[in-house]
Parts: sequence; C-alpha cells; structure tokens
Amino acid sequence: GLFRGNMVSALKVVPANALQFAIFHKMKDDFLRARSDKDGAPAEQLLLEERLASGAVAGALSTAACYPLDTLKSQMAVAGGLRGSVVTAATQLFRDQGGLRAFYKGIGGCATISEWYRVAMKGSSSPRKMPRPS
Repeated sequence: GLFRGNMVSALKVVPANALQFAIFHKMKDDFLRARSDKDGAPAEQLLLEERLASGAVAGALSTAACYPLDTLKSQMAVAGGLRGSVVTAATQLFRDQGGLRAFYKGIGGCATISEWYRVAMKGSSSPRKMPRPS
C-alpha cells in the first residue's frame, strides 16, 4: 500500500543531489578559472548568467540521469502498477513497456518544470562573503 515505491524515492535522492552538486560546482570552478586575473588568481564570484547556466546544466544532467528511478517509483506507486522488488519492477517495466524508452516517459514536461525551478534556486542563492569586522 501506502509506501509502495518509497524505496525507489530513497534510492534516487542521494545520486540526484550528488550529481547536481558536483556538476554545479565543477562548472562554477571552470567559470571562475576562465575569468582569472593576470596573476592567475580565479575570480571570486560567479556572474548571474554563469550561475544560471551552471544551475541549468547541473539540473538537466541530474534529471536525465535519475529520471528512470522517478518513472519506476511512479509505476510502482499507482494502483495496479508494477509489483515486487525494485529489480523485479524495473525488469517488468523494461520488458513490458518498451525497453529503455519506457524509463523516460514524460521526461519533457518534468525536465522543463525542474529546470525553471533549479535555475531560479541557483540564480537566487548567491553566497555572499560576510564583511570582516574592523
């Protein structure tokens, strides 16, 4: 019943957030290094467009990589959906609903909504350095 598909949700959270975090920070470092000064010291803060691009790319890649787990979770949670363990349900989904393509049903709408959210969150969360007390 009530918690059907919950294990897949738990399995999805860590890799999705880890991927998004790693990709965002790699892009951030690359942007800062690209704008280094003549002494080779990297810039200190991202420009708004760099932050938005980093958030969008990180979100898109994270969503694309982990979306199959979201599809599997949804298929397991609905009444009359897939039954059994995560592996059994994944095998059923692959075999009965169109192979690998079945794991990406509906990704277009999900990715669009996720991207706007992630861009807004990464774009608005610019860490500011606290001024040092004199």
